[in-house]
Amino acid sequence: MGKVKIVAIALLLLMAENCLAQDYIITWNNDTVYCELPTNPSKEGFRPRADNKNGYFKLAAIFPNDSARVFKPGEIKGYYRAKHGKQLLCDGMFYSVQSVRPNRPLTDGDGKKGGGDWYFMLAEEVGEYASMYKVMELNKRLNSYYYVIKHTGSKKPEGMFMGTKKQLTAILADKDIEEGMTDFIKKNRLFSKMVKEYNRLKKEAEAARP
Repeated sequence: MGKVKIVAIALLLLMAENCLAQDYIITWNNDTVYCELPTNPSKEGFRPRADNKNGYFKLAAIFPNDSARVFKPGEIKGYYRAKHGKQLLCDGMFYSVQSVRPNRPLTDGDGKKGGGDWYFMLAEEVGEYASMYKVMELNKRLNSYYYVIKHTGSKKPEGMFMGTKKQLTAILADKDIEEGMTDFIKKNRLFSKMVKEYNRLKKEAEAARP
């Protein structure tokens, strides 16, 4: 009887692990649709090859009924990829984010433009008051950019690309938490931790208001 229980528990754990490792997309209606996000879309027949090797620009998906579709940023709310694929098909949680980039759209290694002002961005730190995402391009070299959004309560939150600690410090410089952020930034270098601390301090400041 003991062995049967152990086997049953092992099967349940395996099923749970498989569920957690399942790729899926999220629609703008917040529906979760499970699918397969190929780690090498060209092997699955997605052509041309260059158009589907950067998961920040496009998403190739295969659904349980064997239908296939390529999504552009903005067409769905986001997606989750369980395993890292070839080129810039990174694993993790991605969201469709509309940005304003004043100079040019990001491009892939073949010189093709990305999504213009829409990109699938990797969630680095998502919070109530500020969120930080990452987007990458493969041109002559691999470049990564961080995009920080401050949730101000307006319909169009403030968002901007940044690449240095100095830039992020300026973005997160709010008077009501200035002292706490200054002390924290002196001791921490990770951008994601800085954004996380910003959210914590803002929440404390909000709770302390009469």
